[in-house]
Amino acid sequence: MCSVFKPWIMSFRRKKFNSSASQSQSQSLSQDGSVKRQRRTDSVCGKASSQQVASGSSSQYSNSDNGSYGDDEELVNNIVCFLLAHNLTLKPLKRIEILQCGAASNSGSSSQSQPVAKGKKANDIIKEVGNKLEQVYGLKLVEAEPQKYILVNTLEHDKAFLDAMATPDDTETSSGRVLLLLVLAAMFHDPEMSITEDSLIDFFQKLNIRVKSEDSYFGDVNKKVQEFEKQMYIKKTTVVEDSMASASSGETGTTSKKVVYSWGQRAILEIGKRAVFNFLCKVYNRDAQSMPQTFQHCLGVNGS
Repeated sequence: MCSVFKPWIMSFRRKKFNSSASQSQSQSLSQDGSVKRQRRTDSVCGKASSQQVASGSSSQYSNSDNGSYGDDEELVNNIVCFLLAHNLTLKPLKRIEILQCGAASNSGSSSQSQPVAKGKKANDIIKEVGNKLEQVYGLKLVEAEPQKYILVNTLEHDKAFLDAMATPDDTETSSGRVLLLLVLAAMFHDPEMSITEDSLIDFFQKLNIRVKSEDSYFGDVNKKVQEFEKQMYIKKTTVVEDSMASASSGETGTTSKKVVYSWGQRAILEIGKRAVFNFLCKVYNRDAQSMPQTFQHCLGVNGS
């Protein structure tokens, strides 16, 4: 795999050093895109608040469970706006944090001092927030882990992600996508769709990607891998291994730990194994049927 990826990565490095003008333009476009996304969020949230004032109290939920929340429609809209702003970090939120945010926004006070919806009311609020996010913004509110939620882009994000790989720019966002794709693709070598930390470092080094110091294209690789974990693109697990004691030599058993990375829920739902597999087919210049059996097997591991 390393041999087929090397020319691909080298093309990114050459582009960075040979086109400073293109780099400036790409950074400008990236910043402009972020500003536009933020303006859109602010505009929609502001519009939602105006509509709430005009419509008055039109709650569709029962207020009997906990405390007084005023207009529950406003509560839902406040949570939606909060989630849209928070999603710029791509990091998960606990269920209690989502509900506390809504309670605080409705009262204008600290979230810690406000009653938080529970039971059926809380379920109804979360459900309505999810419906609005999907219908209006194309974002799906997913409980990736018990009591922990992420927003997943349902509007062909996998295609947009891989299209960006075909013509990457020199921005930090683009280099992060390339690095993420490399990490996810490296896991196709293992039938269990995982890779040890040591093997991942070895994979990077074979691609001439610096891990112990700042890489000229990818930057701080260790920091970005940690971000991928926080954003739930990859999952980090510590495995404890016990070695057998030897009675003949008098040696006692030892315990060692190793870190293992696997695909995270966001990568599975937002990018998809099939998309990465198709990309590998292009890199190897082979059709799907002629790809290694290990790669084909990985499509059926823990969903596609």
